[in-house]
Amino acid sequence: MQSNNDPVFYFHTLLYIFLPWSVLFFIAAYHELKTLIANRFKADEYFTFAGIWIFFIILNISKNQLPNYIFIIIPLISVLTAKWTDIALNQKTGLFKTFTITQLIIVLLLWAGIAFISVYLFPYPDWHFWLIAAGGLAVTLYLYLFNKNRAARLLLPSGLVFAVIALLFNTHVFPYMFSFQAPPAAARYFNEHSSPDEILYNFNYPQYELFFYSEPQALQLSTPESARTVAGKEGIWLFTDEEGYNMIQNFNVPADTTIVYEHLYLNRGSKFINPRTRDKVLKPMYLIKY
Repeated sequence: MQSNNDPVFYFHTLLYIFLPWSVLFFIAAYHELKTLIANRFKADEYFTFAGIWIFFIILNISKNQLPNYIFIIIPLISVLTAKWTDIALNQKTGLFKTFTITQLIIVLLLWAGIAFISVYLFPYPDWHFWLIAAGGLAVTLYLYLFNKNRAARLLLPSGLVFAVIALLFNTHVFPYMFSFQAPPAAARYFNEHSSPDEILYNFNYPQYELFFYSEPQALQLSTPESARTVAGKEGIWLFTDEEGYNMIQNFNVPADTTIVYEHLYLNRGSKFINPRTRDKVLKPMYLIKY
């Protein structure tokens, strides 16, 4: 959560939340406001524009800011963007040209981003991704070079490139990132290798994933003293972070098995994206069996 107020937090958040139409929305909002001023704020309805910006202002002055807070006004943002896209297609040639150039730039940048992500940041996706991406790129080139339908040229390339991005992230990037989540991996190992009477404890790790994935559900150890009372007993499993592991080592109790996991705290995901700093943000987590 962003605890310090950032007056432009939701502006740059909207740039990726509403891809590939985010820039079109800002253009549409400008033209909507310009039209309202020209008409002395006389309009058929005020709910869409006012609903967006009143809530937008409230969000931006809030001290607690999260990207998902903006989801509630995405339907209104979509309506306003669609309204001015329809006007551009049917009434205003100059605005249509602006929209077309804008989306062409965005489509080119997104295809370049796909290449950069799939070759450098997170190489290399499975072959089926490359096949689908090549097909999407071929259709995009066809739409720009040979298709004469104005709506298709404006909208379909953006939809295609976003679909390819969604495929890349959901089938390759996110699974790779979540493979560095130690608690689910440790819980699955415990579920598969423990006996019915064995117990898994969580120690010194403040999150709750281990409790969700373990069966039977893990129990919490809140203090080093409580960890000391169970460490070394047969049938006991302990899951902990590096600090907790060092505490347990001081108990001088031999373990049957110790498994080390590399764990990614998702609030450090921005540094994980860069391959050069990826290893630095991974922290060791430990599953200990006695």
